[in-house]
Amino acid sequence: MTGAIRPMDVRDAAKVAELTGQLGYPVTEAELRDRLATALAASTDHRLLVAVDTEDVPIGWAHVERLRLLELPPAAQLAGLVVSEQHRSAGIGAALLENAEATASRWGCRSLRVRSNVIRERAHRFYERAGYRRIKTSYTFEKELGPSAPPSAQQPANELQGVRAFYRGLPAKRIGAGVLFTDDLGRVLLVRPTYKQPWEIPGGLVEEGESPHEAATREVTEETGLDRPAGRLLCVDWVPPRDPKTDGLMLLFDGGVLAPAEVAAIVLPPDELSEHRFVDLNDFQDYVPERMARRLVAGLAARGDGIPRYLVDGRAPRADR
Repeated sequence: MTGAIRPMDVRDAAKVAELTGQLGYPVTEAELRDRLATALAASTDHRLLVAVDTEDVPIGWAHVERLRLLELPPAAQLAGLVVSEQHRSAGIGAALLENAEATASRWGCRSLRVRSNVIRERAHRFYERAGYRRIKTSYTFEKELGPSAPPSAQQPANELQGVRAFYRGLPAKRIGAGVLFTDDLGRVLLVRPTYKQPWEIPGGLVEEGESPHEAATREVTEETGLDRPAGRLLCVDWVPPRDPKTDGLMLLFDGGVLAPAEVAAIVLPPDELSEHRFVDLNDFQDYVPERMARRLVAGLAARGDGIPRYLVDGRAPRADR
């Protein structure tokens, strides 16, 4: 990476607050400044790091804390790590993680633990590439503590908490968004991940609070370097659960035909994708799982006749056949 890793201090509050928002936790500069001052003064069990560019502007941060638990040997936990959206896939996250690991080692910890939201698949791949293994899936419970209020004032808040609890308890599905690109010969663009065997189309998991179309467009930029918004929806494919994965909805959007100049401009993130290739319809089975091949065939058909498809594991439901 270009730049450096240094301890975080209060002067970094504005940029750290901005980065924290990108992590999915909006916070004002004033709120972040207070939290940072408290954390820095609290104890020696916390270490806050920032990655800075050549002008000492924070472009990422990491927070590692020492765990003092009866049920575990000496361990540390990565409480948070984020890299600015425009600086990802440049080794900055890896540098922050290495510094966090070095801190945990100096504390005498035998391991460094990471908690990550189940929907953050890109983060999961990052940690797995760094040698971390998935050990469990858990729930997080929270109870708000604060000054008591008269029953009349508590009632609306209690009702709202009940509604929130109801929606949090509903079944959750993974939602993936991919984009179908072809070249001028009608071949489909596939990319080869560094972290698993089958090839894929450009795309990924829809993040919390993000629309599928936004996710598809974001993934295209991250995985190909092309500034090209996803087009219309081609198909929705419900994928049944396959242990350890839950069921999910995979949405396929049209990316259109790439001109030769656009093909030449493709730049892959080297830590995630090793190569790309345009593949003929008849050769899909050599590159992707059968259900993905069926989905791509349906997507090409939907592009041709303008009728979006609904699929179940890559196939049209019986009533639609």
